[in-house]
Amino acid sequence: MRIFEPTAPEQKLIEATATGGCANLGTCDPDTDNPANGALWAADRTIRAEVIRNLCAGVNPNWQVHPRGISVGRAKITGQLNLGRTSIPHHLRLINCHFDSQIDLRWAETRTLDFSGSCIPAIYGDSLVVRGDMSLSKCIVREGEVRLVRAQIHGNLNCSHATVRNSTGPAFNADWIDCKGYVLLDHVKTRGEIRLVGAAINGDFSCIGAIMENQDHVALRADCVKAGYVYLSGGFTAKGRVRLTVAEIGRDLICIGGTFENPNGEALSTDHLHARGCVFLSKGFTARGEVRLLNMRVESDLRCDGATFENSGKTALSAQNMKVVGTFRWRDLNKRPSGRVIFSHATVGQLEVDSSGWPEPGNLELDGFVYDTFTGTKTPTSSKDREEWLKLQPRFRPQPYEQLVSVLRRMGYEEQARRIAIAKQDALLRSGELRKLDWLWQWTKKITISYGYRPWLAILWMVGFILLGSAVFWSARENDVMKPAKERVFMDQNYQKSGKPPSAHPEFQPFLYSLDVFLPIVDLHQESYWLPRPVPAWPYWLSWCYVAYMVFHIIAGWLLTTLLVVGLTGLVKKD
Repeated sequence: MRIFEPTAPEQKLIEATATGGCANLGTCDPDTDNPANGALWAADRTIRAEVIRNLCAGVNPNWQVHPRGISVGRAKITGQLNLGRTSIPHHLRLINCHFDSQIDLRWAETRTLDFSGSCIPAIYGDSLVVRGDMSLSKCIVREGEVRLVRAQIHGNLNCSHATVRNSTGPAFNADWIDCKGYVLLDHVKTRGEIRLVGAAINGDFSCIGAIMENQDHVALRADCVKAGYVYLSGGFTAKGRVRLTVAEIGRDLICIGGTFENPNGEALSTDHLHARGCVFLSKGFTARGEVRLLNMRVESDLRCDGATFENSGKTALSAQNMKVVGTFRWRDLNKRPSGRVIFSHATVGQLEVDSSGWPEPGNLELDGFVYDTFTGTKTPTSSKDREEWLKLQPRFRPQPYEQLVSVLRRMGYEEQARRIAIAKQDALLRSGELRKLDWLWQWTKKITISYGYRPWLAILWMVGFILLGSAVFWSARENDVMKPAKERVFMDQNYQKSGKPPSAHPEFQPFLYSLDVFLPIVDLHQESYWLPRPVPAWPYWLSWCYVAYMVFHIIAGWLLTTLLVVGLTGLVKKD
């Protein structure tokens, strides 16, 4: 044990500790007492770190420690405060102090630790055990990191309003920390990575108003974190990537008013995150860079109203395989997303969406997107608006149309569902994915029966053909092209002389003839008794046109009749 004589300020500390008081060495002048200027403080405000260690360890039996613990205020601590592997049975408060060397707390065990307002080069506390609260509130860590890897905090960890800058590594490293209370990083200012990988936080994890800078790298890495509420809100700003992948959030993830900037990569990653409450990316949420929600599961609502997503030329929002049990609110965005928006294979309960969330054409991917129903007064209700939404996809995919049709039918919008089903077939026709014959068949169904959704159109076509046939066949008769079909009548001498068939022969009726030729299986005793025959006295080639039209008339009749039947039975519908 080293024996030395305490200086006057150290003696003041020893006496205050014995009575439960605080050794305050301040001058009551805020500028003079600023710990950032502590290197200029005089000797009458200086305490050697070894004195504090001896008090903590109980080395000197003459130095008594009151149950209230050790308290020092506005002192200059010289030398390294090495409390590593030390068991401290009482509270330790070193408030608004200036340390000229780092603090070593590795494998130490203590009760309350309070370094509020102090200026410290660095803190190392791997496997530290604090039986109460630990406070670094308003601390300035000027040269290195705050390292609390695998520390155990039985109370709260309060780092609010702290400033930590580390140009060579992480600013704050609390990987695998076990905190029974809250972890508060409210209004911190950091330069360097913030790490809480695998952290177990029984209370909330709050970064309200925090400013974290680690440009082009990870600003906040909280993969596999477990916490109650998580707040990245109220002016939270991250310049660098924020990671919450595989996180377990017992309540809500709140990013209201948060700004996430990483234009060269991912701004916010929540892959495989599980939130038992809501996720709020809303009301001023701004992301410049990709927001990744891959495989994220939200037990309640996901709200993106009032948000901004910017990543021009790249992916603005990626939500593949996301699952939202409640409502997904994708409306009232501050402006149209710049970049791709991907909802492929996502599943949500209720979908509340308006045109403010529509990206530029070709930037919306909906293949596999499943939702139970639409909700909200601002959700577009017309089939035209919903069709425009589907047209934003870069390529034709049938599932988004089929999903929309299914939802509209469940909601009772049968006519809108029919229109979207027709729009799906139109999109397939435009897609360029069909072979020529398939494209021709698709186009034929479109103009005749609207792909089976409006079979009555075939009746209009049939009426039109029958009337057209009546006119054509009347013209054929006037031009002496229509002749008896029976050979015995046609070769009869009386007919050849007079041009009139026998009285028992059915009279030619253009309308009935057109109807008889057009309708399959129907026999009105016209087609079997009359046929167009080319005549030498009339322009020979034109008389053959009547023959060709008759063949076309028959084919059209078979085709339209068949389409009418399959349209009425629903055999060609594919929703």
